[in-house]
Amino acid sequence: MALPGWPKGGPIGVSQFSPAILLTASRSLASLTRNLKAWYSKPMLQKRLGQRIADLRKTGRLTQAQFARAVGCSVEFISLVERGVNAPSVARLEDYAKALAVEVVDLFTFAGRKPTQIKRRHVHTRARAAARAASGSH
Repeated sequence: MALPGWPKGGPIGVSQFSPAILLTASRSLASLTRNLKAWYSKPMLQKRLGQRIADLRKTGRLTQAQFARAVGCSVEFISLVERGVNAPSVARLEDYAKALAVEVVDLFTFAGRKPTQIKRRHVHTRARAAARAASGSH
């Protein structure tokens, strides 16, 4: 009895392909694996996240100093994050997103999708409110 979707006689075995096809498929898979490893490597992801944070900060017209106050860290640390030398902790990602007036997922939206930003006029208000809350003043 033949299985649905399979050729008569059962699944296709590797031995049914020519050596040239197997070699081409093997090289393509190796190339794809190298490319994925390069894209998902920690330094590359860290660099892309830092660039994304910098882009969102600039879009929101925040200086590094304003952003650092809103997040509750130093300007030096923000600089390290934006250059991809360091990364924010997972626990602080929500603080970064709030200060930038985006969702956490938008920090990792590197291409193709626009961030789901809160209305632009609220960006500065939220950043200032977060900075005041962090400093304890009203």
